Amino acid sequence: MTDVVGKDHMPKTSLYYTLTIQRQMDFTDYHRYAKETDLGRSMDYYFNGLAEECGEIAGLRKRLLRGDYEDEEKYPLGEEQYKKDLKNEMGDALWYLAMIGEHNQIALGEAASDNLEKLQERKKKGLIKGKGSNR
Repeated sequence: MTDVVGKDHMPKTSLYYTLTIQRQMDFTDYHRYAKETDLGRSMDYYFNGLAEECGEIAGLRKRLLRGDYEDEEKYPLGEEQYKKDLKNEMGDALWYLAMIGEHNQIALGEAASDNLEKLQERKKKGLIKGKGSNR
């Protein structure tokens, strides 16, 4: 990939461009930048971290459902704060997924693509609803 100069003469392949100008990132770029922050922990660390982050995501939903985000004193941004918190926790969970993939030679983009392929096939067969992996 060649560097294309973007806003403020920053290469479009730089992390600055990706995060500040583009504001969205594909899985390949995310995976590449995320693994730069990996400290080489055990596989249990990544799986437990993912479970913890998923629990935090569920906890946010619980707080939304019970009306916590309606407390203007505690959450002055209300539902916008929920969305901000949710995006943050989703990013944390994504990092752990990337590290699990990294240490098992599975690219996030490949997992995402395979998942959509599987879901489209189920949809064609009328099997989106149901039970079990092999529908």
